[in-house]
Amino acid sequence: GNSSPEEHVKTLWTDIVRSCPAKHIAIVAHSYGGVSLLELVKDLIEELRERVFAIALTDSVHSMRRQEASEDVIEFYKERACNWASAYDPLDAPLQTSEEEPPTVSAGTDQHDMTSSCSINSIFKFFTERYERTLHPSEYQNIKEDARKKSVSPERSMVRGQGEGKDSEDESDTQSDNEAGPTKDDKNERLSEIHPVHDVEMEERPQPQGRAQGDDSNSPPKSEL
Repeated sequence: GNSSPEEHVKTLWTDIVRSCPAKHIAIVAHSYGGVSLLELVKDLIEELRERVFAIALTDSVHSMRRQEASEDVIEFYKERACNWASAYDPLDAPLQTSEEEPPTVSAGTDQHDMTSSCSINSIFKFFTERYERTLHPSEYQNIKEDARKKSVSPERSMVRGQGEGKDSEDESDTQSDNEAGPTKDDKNERLSEIHPVHDVEMEERPQPQGRAQGDDSNSPPKSEL
């Protein structure tokens, strides 16, 4: 029957959608359509859980508390639904809502009748993500986990970048030193490995007491002249 919006939505599901071969169904409900949809979910929660993978609400006026939704229905909405509400905030900006409600974000407009058109791109992205998660739950979880592990905070990225630059600079300096050829110390070190006594011979010999440096060792001290 179609005596009320709620009854109309239920008839649409039972007479048309239920018999269609589609296995994965996404729903968009605007304004009071959110109220009618919630009543349908309350009545057919198990059936919709099997076939509905995503629900996009646009400025929905439903209320989990007022419509006395069960815990199963609340969890179903939290997992698979998102409400794009009219607000002055930028598109997809999170909005505060009561604990039992599904995630709510800004539709990017404060005009009620424009919420669906303004958020359409975000809604299709939401549907795509939910669809992939439904078809490949384990693969999707692995991708999310890999992305989380690879994410690095800006501070750590800066530190790592500075460290890499310093290592490269040190390596460059080392290569430049090697290209310049062996130094005097390098030559002495190599000679000392071949002739250990060489280090001693190259050291400055101590001068005898009472004699000026550079005087002949056989010359008598000046005091004796």
